[in-house]
Amino acid sequence: MARKGRTVTHPLIHPTANIYDSTIGEGTKVAAFAEIGGSQVGARCKIQAHAFLCPGVVLEDEVFIGPGVIFTNDRQPRAVGGWIPAPTTVCQGASIGAGTIILPGLIIGAGAMIGAGSLITQDVPAGAVVKQRLPARAAGQFPTDLVEALNGAAAAAAGEDGSS
Repeated sequence: MARKGRTVTHPLIHPTANIYDSTIGEGTKVAAFAEIGGSQVGARCKIQAHAFLCPGVVLEDEVFIGPGVIFTNDRQPRAVGGWIPAPTTVCQGASIGAGTIILPGLIIGAGAMIGAGSLITQDVPAGAVVKQRLPARAAGQFPTDLVEALNGAAAAAAGEDGSS
């Protein structure tokens, strides 16, 4: 059975998305729990769940932002005092994979593809494919007696409340 297509001409914004002081282009989709503040979003973009676009972020048309992507905008953050946002631009057709962190003041070139979990610290050229975060690795080992004590405490706690 064929489904009839649906054309979206206005932004499609999930009701749990938090959007303020921003412009959102036609045909853009914003998923659940995304936060977009002080940003400009072009047409036909897709912003997945839990993405954070702070003031100064500009997405050109047809940009994909994966789940949990975080943009930052302050090179020297402080709890008090003034600050000047460092704008970041993501050019047309670029894709940013899930869990990526973008530091402030950068340009992501047109058509660039950023792999999931990347930490972007410098401009990305147009058409580039980048992945910049190394996989997690063991950094040490807890002493065996501590691990056994913690496991014993967890088992005792599980027995006391009747759970297994």
